[in-house]
Amino acid sequence: MDDTGKVTRPAYIEGDKVVLLTATIRKDSTTVEKTFIITVKKLEQSAQEKVDADAAWLTDVLILNGNSSLNNIISHLSLPIVGENRSKITWASSDTNIIAVDGTVTRLSYI
Repeated sequence: MDDTGKVTRPAYIEGDKVVLLTATIRKDSTTVEKTFIITVKKLEQSAQEKVDADAAWLTDVLILNGNSSLNNIISHLSLPIVGENRSKITWASSDTNIIAVDGTVTRLSYI
């Protein structure tokens, strides 16, 4: 906030900010100060902040769907298409015959 009362809201990642606002009131040789405690609310998340948050949310544990590790996939994966912050998630596979973009795992049978 500047001396004119203009409020600049903090970025989402900075969070809400508490500001002490002090008015000095003068008349001749008499002065009184009055302080206000105000909270300036953070901005809404930007699109980039939402995408970054969803990228952090998208973890191995989330997609494993009961498989023990990324190096030991024996059943279907859980591949969300929408993040916590409503970001759209699309998937690609280097071999859709083994892992489809919907998370379906096809294990080759041994003869």
